[in-house]
Amino acid sequence: MVDVVPSMLNKNALIFSILFIGACAGSDGSNGPVSLVALDVEAAGDNCEVGGQKIQAGIDANGDGVLDSTEVASTRYVCDGVGSAGAAGSIGAAGADGAAGADGAAGADGAAGADGADGAAGADGAAGADGLANLVTTIAEAPGTNCATGGTLVSYGLDDDASGTLEAAEVDGSTYVCNGADGADGADGTNGLNSIVMTTPEAPGNNCATGGTLISYGLDDDANGTLEQAEVDGSSYVCHGAVGAAGSNGVSTLVNSSPEQPGLLCAAGGTVVTYGLDDDASGTLEPTEVDGFYPICNGANGADGAAGAAGISAIMTTSVEAPGTNCAAGGTVVTYGGDDDADGTLQPTEVEGSVYVCNGEAGAVGAAGADGTDGGPRTVIRFDRGSDFGYCPYSPSGATDIFVGVDVNGNGILDDAEIDTGLTVCEADFAF
Repeated sequence: MVDVVPSMLNKNALIFSILFIGACAGSDGSNGPVSLVALDVEAAGDNCEVGGQKIQAGIDANGDGVLDSTEVASTRYVCDGVGSAGAAGSIGAAGADGAAGADGAAGADGAAGADGADGAAGADGAAGADGLANLVTTIAEAPGTNCATGGTLVSYGLDDDASGTLEAAEVDGSTYVCNGADGADGADGTNGLNSIVMTTPEAPGNNCATGGTLISYGLDDDANGTLEQAEVDGSSYVCHGAVGAAGSNGVSTLVNSSPEQPGLLCAAGGTVVTYGLDDDASGTLEPTEVDGFYPICNGANGADGAAGAAGISAIMTTSVEAPGTNCAAGGTVVTYGGDDDADGTLQPTEVEGSVYVCNGEAGAVGAAGADGTDGGPRTVIRFDRGSDFGYCPYSPSGATDIFVGVDVNGNGILDDAEIDTGLTVCEADFAF
């Protein structure tokens, strides 16, 4: 098939090769033949009046990457544009009359005289306008109606607006160059033999003066995973190098550091590290031994961060704990947690934990004492709200200390001297 369209392409040759490999169920098949497109210069002649480009397309049947003449399935010609002809030159002046012939005898007329010389050529007409350039674009074509196994869409046309881009309105024609279909799966090949490499220490001797390693290799003919002597195809010795002469002792490197006050080296202060070789082996880096220094500067203070969201208050409740598993002689259970809903009450879903403060077990019965006043000492719990940031580093709101003891003096207050035990509960500024 031969088509001709105008063109002003000036490229010598361009080959497009696009390969799509289809996927199918089972093992992969061998690659199908590749579609090739070849562009060559077309001289002026019958196909293109003033020359152009010849586009040939076909399947690379022999797989050599070249579109041979026997593989060409279609040919199109993209011809250069023809400029308009100049105006005709003016007619030259008439030649001078020839000399008159001598009078002859009366009779038939003499033969006509020779034509005069041609007049001078007229001036060249004005140059015609440049022809329009022809553009060619290629776009990958997915497998579908136009190409069952995919391929390339080649579009061409004149660059009417001289933009250098082939726009949709400028396309004069297009053709699909499709990939060949996948070939049938080849038969499975026979399994190859595994190669095995074995290393063996080599003692000092004829093969290696200072010892080394013997590397043996070969195919595992009997597939037992071991390189046997009859399977060794070759070997090589990798020998240790000879022991070198002892080198001289090196000079130690010393490093010192000293604080650096804010100034030219460090705007916010820092540390200056000096280093050098201990030339006199004194163990001290002398000023004359310093080879260089490096300042390590403190970073400038950053801007204050935005204020954090309000924290969640911690809430504690106490209740009497009857004698049992938690407290053999009874006591108090302290329950705590974050007030997630900020209602001032510790709800069951807000409980994070509990602590048992147990009464001491009854001692041996003592001697009967004198009659006393009504009411013995009672166990008292004291809550102190404080700001123990050391014990609670992540609780900027502070903490609550819980102390338990016996109110020995009966004043209803747990004095410091009456404290038997205690714990600190950190108030949280975050959700539990």
